Amino acid sequence: QVTVDDLTLAVLKYEMLGVSFVKGEDLSLRCKFTKIDPSQPERVFSFVLNLDEFENEYVVDDCDPFLNAEVVFSLVNKLNQDESLSNFIVGMRKAFEMTL
Repeated sequence: QVTVDDLTLAVLKYEMLGVSFVKGEDLSLRCKFTKIDPSQPERVFSFVLNLDEFENEYVVDDCDPFLNAEVVFSLVNKLNQDESLSNFIVGMRKAFEMTL
């Protein structure tokens, strides 16, 4: 069983890695990364993760900077299959790293 302490520790680890989450409207979640660009560690890379209630699938919107649609589609498709949010977040971070 996951405790509040477990969740707090997980959030702190994400923050140390430069990952933060902001709840948006409805079922959306804005994910922000820093510490990706070595020349500008505070530069923000972000996207919005939504849940399409009708399709009951995740979708990604508003990638900044823009990411290749095929890369994002592949990552979201895998997320919809295995529901591994942590693997998806790591994949999105790597996708942003590839834009440098």
